[in-house]
Amino acid sequence: MTIRTYTAFTDGACINNGMLTARAGWGVLLRNAEGTELTIAGPLEGERQTNQRAELTAAIMALGAVSKPAQFDLYSASEYVVKGINELMQDWKARGWSAKPGPMAAGRSIAGLSSGYRQLGERPQWSSRKR
Repeated sequence: MTIRTYTAFTDGACINNGMLTARAGWGVLLRNAEGTELTIAGPLEGERQTNQRAELTAAIMALGAVSKPAQFDLYSASEYVVKGINELMQDWKARGWSAKPGPMAAGRSIAGLSSGYRQLGERPQWSSRKR
């Protein structure tokens, strides 16, 4: 069986981040090896609307957007997402998918990201500029 490779550019955003009136959304540009592109986006679900949850959701949606098996090269404007995948995943798992000790930070989102972790090809890359 051939494993297809995709390139995913992800982003999340939140207006009024950290406030009760916060509203967030996520977006993904997915490209296959032939250059065909798919764009998906949506509002963040749930009560707690934060920029970090939106960034994580974008990565999760990218990894879940295609039929398996697939391999991904993931690019994110979020240093949090990339550092989480490249450096912190094992620590998060050991803490029950909490980004820090104590109450779960973005726990369910982090756990969702881990389900697609093995599909990542190159180490996810952080980019401070939009592609």
